[in-house]
Amino acid sequence: MDGRHRRSKANCAALIQLLIAQMLPVIFGIVVSGSMASAQTANPNATTDARHLLAFLADLPFRSDHPIISGQMLGSIEGFGNGPDDNMSAGYRNYVEKLRAQTGKTIGVAGVNFGRLTGCSIDNPLMSGHKSPLMNCDGSPPDYRIDVDILTQHWRAGGLISVMWHAPNPWTGGGAHDVRILGNFSDLYTPRSALYATWRKMLDDVAVGLKLLQDNGVIVLFRPLHEQNGNWFWWGDHGANAHPSNEEFVTLWRDMFNYFTNEKHLNNLLWVFSPNRNDSQQQNIMRFAPGPQFYDIVGLDYYEDEREKPVDFSTLIAAGKPIAIAEFGPLDSFSSNPSTTHQYDFLRIIRLRERFPRFSYFMAWHGTHSPQAIIQNRNCEELLTRSDVLSVGNITWKKH
Repeated sequence: MDGRHRRSKANCAALIQLLIAQMLPVIFGIVVSGSMASAQTANPNATTDARHLLAFLADLPFRSDHPIISGQMLGSIEGFGNGPDDNMSAGYRNYVEKLRAQTGKTIGVAGVNFGRLTGCSIDNPLMSGHKSPLMNCDGSPPDYRIDVDILTQHWRAGGLISVMWHAPNPWTGGGAHDVRILGNFSDLYTPRSALYATWRKMLDDVAVGLKLLQDNGVIVLFRPLHEQNGNWFWWGDHGANAHPSNEEFVTLWRDMFNYFTNEKHLNNLLWVFSPNRNDSQQQNIMRFAPGPQFYDIVGLDYYEDEREKPVDFSTLIAAGKPIAIAEFGPLDSFSSNPSTTHQYDFLRIIRLRERFPRFSYFMAWHGTHSPQAIIQNRNCEELLTRSDVLSVGNITWKKH
């Protein structure tokens, strides 16, 4: 066979392999090695470090050992928690430092909430007339200094940082779970409305903490308005004729992205769009996605009771972005049940990876309300000492 025929045969074989790699995930809902997810940042002015980190996360699932980065949610910023153990500094001591003493490993991704689940009283006079920033109930701005110091130390040691935001209800001053929308949802992004000024002040307060991290050289996996396909947050899906509509949510996300990117110049953010796993597979979990140019990573929130839950993995893959398990662990009904509390097997994240070897990192929820943190459950040492679970010291994105 001459060289021309050999090349033609090789090209045909390569084309067939490519087609198989692209079609199998769609047909069977599984993942095979193929082209990497996009490592192009949504923010064209993203820092060099942000670009390198995104490229590293995009490449990670395609390594032969399919490694994943460990992560742990720590709690809320100082003063925003539901008690002293709900603050991030306590979370770092209880979930990271104690786990390091037990396993010799330091969690890879440290996560913090820049908002609060509970809100301020609607009777608080500071809430009237939308005059409050709706962050601290006494009207004072949040103090990020303790948290930024801890997060910066974790980053400089070789870890990664995730920031989520349980945004308070801008209509009532209530917490993120207060789903009352007392007016037009579009007022949030319509200039000259009273609510627009309130929402902008809330964004400004969050931007302060993100800017402090940027000044320290920290890249942030920023995860706002998460689980939007559920009905338990005010920004969530409350039905076909309720607000926000798909269009309203997308506009709100894009407005926030543009404000932080173009006006606040937060070029240290990698934007994580984070839907919740659906019990029903009848709805596309990516239906609120704001468009590929407005986020960098798909972060699935996945809780279970030690029974495998259905996930439409092909829908996540089709987004063409790096993928994370942005929240993981036992359902609250499992972890708070006296017969199963502290009994969740965290090696189940490895079983999920075997079903879906396409995610780059996972982040366990914290244990303030019920024991959902890694250290509070079974097989934490067996998990973190695995060679394919990356912790501080072997997250080598700077060498990528």
